[in-house]
Amino acid sequence: MKKAVVVVAGVMVLITAWVGFNPIGRFGFCRFGLLVYSAVPFPGVDLVIHVNGLPAVRGSKAHWKLPVTSTVASLIRYERLSDHLVSTSL
Repeated sequence: MKKAVVVVAGVMVLITAWVGFNPIGRFGFCRFGLLVYSAVPFPGVDLVIHVNGLPAVRGSKAHWKLPVTSTVASLIRYERLSDHLVSTSL
């Protein structure tokens, strides 16, 4: 009986330490091939966190493939903004 109490107490201490270093709702321990979010380990996957805070495994790398038109439009807006800021500061 005493041995069981010691084992349960040890497990509780380990769980408390794990949640302390890997808080709920935030990213914790991260290394190549291992990511911890909300105290749950995700080994070897790319993780997506939705607006409501729920994690999901990313199925594709679509965020790397930006359309050329949106990239060019963003650069044009940036150049217009920087030209405006330079002309107003003179």
